[in-house]
Amino acid sequence: MRRWRVHYADGSTYDSSQGRPEDAPPRGVVVIAQSRATDDVHGLEVELQQRWDWYFWHLPRGEWWGCDLSGLLDRLLWERDVGPVIQGVSVPTPEFRAALERARQLGVPR
Repeated sequence: MRRWRVHYADGSTYDSSQGRPEDAPPRGVVVIAQSRATDDVHGLEVELQQRWDWYFWHLPRGEWWGCDLSGLLDRLLWERDVGPVIQGVSVPTPEFRAALERARQLGVPR
């Protein structure tokens, strides 16, 4: 499973070292950082999921995916690959930029 960290509007985080995706607080998501394998030379890079209304745990791939309401409904109605669902939130631009910078700096748990 990939490593990941969810960043919330109140400044808190929840990550893969603390528990399972289904235990992540369900509201107030600003950005999700998750590991992405690149190659043997470079190791892991961090992908940032941001600016989505909804995020769901994609069961077959073991990673967070962002989507809008239509995309979420499509997945829930027609696919069988949806795990836990958490909700994004809009925050003022300075707060968004600060959360994005924290996500870049912290990366994912080791």
